Amino acid sequence: MSIQGIRSFGNRDQDTQVITFFSPLTVIVGPNGSGKTTIIECLKYMSTGIMPPGAKTGGAFVHDPKVAHDTEVRGQIRLLFQDVTGHNVQVQRTLVATQKKSSISLRTLEGIIIREGVNGEPIQITSKCIELDREMVTAFGVSTAILENVIFCHQEESNWPLSEGRQLKTKFDDIFAATKYMKALELIRKIRTEKLQTVKISRAEIGHLKTYRDMLVQKKRQYSDIDDRRQASKNNVDNRLTNECEALKKKIRDLTATIEEPFEGSEDELKLLITNFQRDQDKKKRETQDLDAKKSTMERQIKKLNEKRTSDTTRLGGYEFEEKQYKTNLIRRQQFIDEYVQSSSQTIDKANISSHLDRQIQSGQKDLMEKRLFYQQKEKTIQQDVDKCQEQRIKIESTIKLKSSQVEKTLKEIQDIKQQQKQIERHLNKLNELNKRIERKEDEYQQKLSNGTNIDQLKVDISSDEQKRTQLQFELKDLNNEIDNLHANAKINTEYEMFKKEKTERDEQIRKIKVRHHEILTNLFQGSIPEQDSNIYVQFEREHRKLQQSRITLERQIQDIRRELSGKEEKRRLLADELKRKDSLRNEYTDRLQEQLNGQNYEKYLEKLSNDVKQKQDEKGSLVGMERTYQKFINQVRSTLKADPCCPLCYRKFDKQSEGEQLMRDMELQIKGPEYRSKIDRDLGLLQEKFEKCLNLKSVNSQLQDLEETDIPTLKNQMKQLDKEIVELKNKQTDLEKELNDQITSPLEQCEQVKTDIIMLNKYVVERKDFETKITICQQKLGKGQKPTPRSLDEVKQVKNDAQNQFDQLDKELQRKHKELRSQQDIIQELRESLTELKNEKLKLSSDIQKKERLDEQLQKLTNTIQTLK
Repeated sequence: MSIQGIRSFGNRDQDTQVITFFSPLTVIVGPNGSGKTTIIECLKYMSTGIMPPGAKTGGAFVHDPKVAHDTEVRGQIRLLFQDVTGHNVQVQRTLVATQKKSSISLRTLEGIIIREGVNGEPIQITSKCIELDREMVTAFGVSTAILENVIFCHQEESNWPLSEGRQLKTKFDDIFAATKYMKALELIRKIRTEKLQTVKISRAEIGHLKTYRDMLVQKKRQYSDIDDRRQASKNNVDNRLTNECEALKKKIRDLTATIEEPFEGSEDELKLLITNFQRDQDKKKRETQDLDAKKSTMERQIKKLNEKRTSDTTRLGGYEFEEKQYKTNLIRRQQFIDEYVQSSSQTIDKANISSHLDRQIQSGQKDLMEKRLFYQQKEKTIQQDVDKCQEQRIKIESTIKLKSSQVEKTLKEIQDIKQQQKQIERHLNKLNELNKRIERKEDEYQQKLSNGTNIDQLKVDISSDEQKRTQLQFELKDLNNEIDNLHANAKINTEYEMFKKEKTERDEQIRKIKVRHHEILTNLFQGSIPEQDSNIYVQFEREHRKLQQSRITLERQIQDIRRELSGKEEKRRLLADELKRKDSLRNEYTDRLQEQLNGQNYEKYLEKLSNDVKQKQDEKGSLVGMERTYQKFINQVRSTLKADPCCPLCYRKFDKQSEGEQLMRDMELQIKGPEYRSKIDRDLGLLQEKFEKCLNLKSVNSQLQDLEETDIPTLKNQMKQLDKEIVELKNKQTDLEKELNDQITSPLEQCEQVKTDIIMLNKYVVERKDFETKITICQQKLGKGQKPTPRSLDEVKQVKNDAQNQFDQLDKELQRKHKELRSQQDIIQELRESLTELKNEKLKLSSDIQKKERLDEQLQKLTNTIQTLK
């Protein structure tokens, strides 16, 4: 770092001071005022852009212009360092202090940062293009709060750990970036809540989408049926239109045949005549419409006049009636006064009849008021009784309302239970989908595990590269020791103290890791943690590999059981389909037999039909024999009628020939009566048809007996045996999964949880051993003095640079392989977590499905409650 024009450093070029910082430590000593704090202030200003307290306004940070005997002083700081990537970075900041009349003004010029390009060429950027403070923080790899309050803390502000609680908390929050992590955590929680809400909505939408899918399938089926009906309707319409077209053609032919005088002109002339006729017809129609409108107007006027006449006549009649009524009332009034005077016991002057009547009216009103009060009191009593009845009615209504609300609540609970039952049915479908997803995840997981050879090869390569890196570390250590031996012997004491401090820190880190994971390590090592720290990592790796092998074995067993279970479930499904087909076939045969036999036994029904057919055949034979006998008798009568008319059987003489003829006609009528003969033929035909159909059903009856007695019971027994085997396999699978989760997965997850810290512990052990070796070497050097070396310092540095380059390349390669290894392990872990989550969801769905019986009982109980309330 170079300083010019800052505090007591002069502003001339020859006053520029340069300081080189040593690695790993540079101690700055000197008396008060020698510039120690100025160097720290310059470093702080270069790294954060923050000036010392009181330097922003008064310009105290820049060399005083009065001392420099100038009106303007330029202060400049340059810093050369290596950033976190190992590249050289040069930064320049410039301040200008100007002496005014009463004060000093301070302004900042452009800052410059120079980096190394890809090919080593310098790339210069000014503060106009970038934010210099942020670039410095990025280059150092340390936050501004740490640079300001820890690394480059000003001596005037070094007592901030003793400040008030709120200020102290603010400082620590800035140092540890607590606000950023809290915001990140809050953002993660918010995102998780949103994702959970999205998942919940998606799950709800799945049910709707399934409903839509079922509706779509139903609509497609309906569309197919409608399309078939449409096609049939189209064919019918085509046939109907074809028939109508033929009918119209026939009608055209008929009309053509009925035309007596065909038009002789052209078609255009005929169209013109038709147009003129239509125009005349439209004109006549418009005239008719105008006349109809005038007629309607006149009718409305006539109607209004009639209504007005009727109204006036009615009013006149009312007036006449009122006049007549008035005269009648006058006569009745006079008659009433005369009758009242005559009937009154008092002598009443007709002139004072009005006042007398008024007094009588007042007396009547008084009696009326007394009666009104009496009846009001009585009405009040009745109203009280009504109020009591109303109150009882309200109580009864409230009871009815309460029970109605209970019924509604119970119905709502029944509806909820039914909804839950529907949800459980949907869960069954979802459970099947989950089983398929679990199988796919397990196949993917097994595929990833089968590709584990790449991970093993990576681990072997990493182990080999770490051994090479360790060897290079030892070489670099030897080279550093050799370089250190070339420096003054005074540096050995500094290194000795530093190594002791580093060794103490490593011991503390090892102790913290052991304390932090004491419980997990105790369980993993069966209660005893190795005393030697170097054996913890070896034994941890051994136990970790043992758990992984056990997990692979159990997962393989579970996979075998799942394959066997899948095979048996598939076999059971095939048996169920076969049983369903057999049941359908049995129902079909039963329906055919039921339709033909009407619920009767096949053998008995067949025997009955055979007897009925035989009986009808005998009856038909008797009828045919009788017809032949009668015909023979008629022929004999006809042959003897002319020569000797008599009966051929009894030889009774006929008095007249007409008697013989009448006998023949009567017998012929009996022979030729078709009703009885045709009835016998129809009955015999029907019986023979039924008998033939019944004979055709003999094979169906035989197959039905085989189905009911042999095939269906055999299939049911096989399915029952398969169900038993499936239950046994599921129980075995559950036991193995429980063993895997409880005894393998949980310890293995704990191993993965502490693996990083165990690797760090092993690293700390190696580093502690390294520091112990360094301490021993320093002690030997302090005891024996500096050993001579045959090589020069430049030669040793050149060898060290070559070794350091090899070490950096190897370290980058190791980081790449570690990153690839972590990526593969993260993929496997993600698949394992996804599989576990699916299994948990499956268990949850199974648990919900098992609630169905309890819901049925609760539904029955609520139904009984409703019946009780009703």
